[in-house]
Amino acid sequence: QGDGVVVAGAAQLRNYWQLELTLGKSWNTWDDKLTRGGPTTIRPGISSLAAVVTSDSRRRFWVDASAQLSNREFGGRSRTYKATLNLRPWTALTLSATPTYLRSHTIAQYLAAVPDETAAATFGTRYVFGELDQDEWSIPLRVNLVLSPRLSLQLYTQALLSTGDYPTIREFATPRTYDFPVYGVDVGTIAKDPDLPVYVIDPDGAGEAQSFRIPVPDFNFKSLRVNAVLRWEFRPGSAAYVVWTQRRQDGRNPGDHDFGRDFGDLFSAPADDVFMVKLAWWIGK
Repeated sequence: QGDGVVVAGAAQLRNYWQLELTLGKSWNTWDDKLTRGGPTTIRPGISSLAAVVTSDSRRRFWVDASAQLSNREFGGRSRTYKATLNLRPWTALTLSATPTYLRSHTIAQYLAAVPDETAAATFGTRYVFGELDQDEWSIPLRVNLVLSPRLSLQLYTQALLSTGDYPTIREFATPRTYDFPVYGVDVGTIAKDPDLPVYVIDPDGAGEAQSFRIPVPDFNFKSLRVNAVLRWEFRPGSAAYVVWTQRRQDGRNPGDHDFGRDFGDLFSAPADDVFMVKLAWWIGK
């Protein structure tokens, strides 16, 4: 449960451009999901702003640009910038691209729950979180081409580049708070295994608690999806479809964001191609 307020306004100008502005504010409340079934935490309040500008959609080329900014209590924040570019050079052809960039900073991203009888404050389990810095690019492209009333081609591609760096690893300290002390700074010790991509954590240093391991959570996920569909209605109600799909995926350089390098790695990743033919035949009058 929670409460908040939203104020929104929109206007269409005489030149058919459209403007939208939304302001929002919500206050903190209880969160019974952050620990994935563990103790309740505070859900930080949010202050947000969203603005959208849309040019005249009657033109052959029009743009929809938006920005969404939000700040959370305790230091979390996110910034999302998106632009939809539409081009209709003639009636039969429509092209659109929607590049989107997300930059976010999360104070407490859930990582693991580790049983530990000495963790009395959190009922015998240590809830491990990470501070997360994330950069993400999403670039969908669409092409719709109508060659005739019975023949059309559709192409959809989406490139996704998502990088996450975890500068600190933390644990949840006390129920009904938003207190996440940092391992190696506020509590215990943390070290990276020299041979494996795992952290070795001693939650209370020289205390009674046993050390444990968690995988290094940094990631660099790159994905490309391509779908092309050629449709031919060779008789009323009956159609043939020729479909090609391709998938590429790469995970090199976890935690290190470099758009140019990551975009190049995406196209050099191994491809999984699928080719299909489908026939739909209408039986009847």
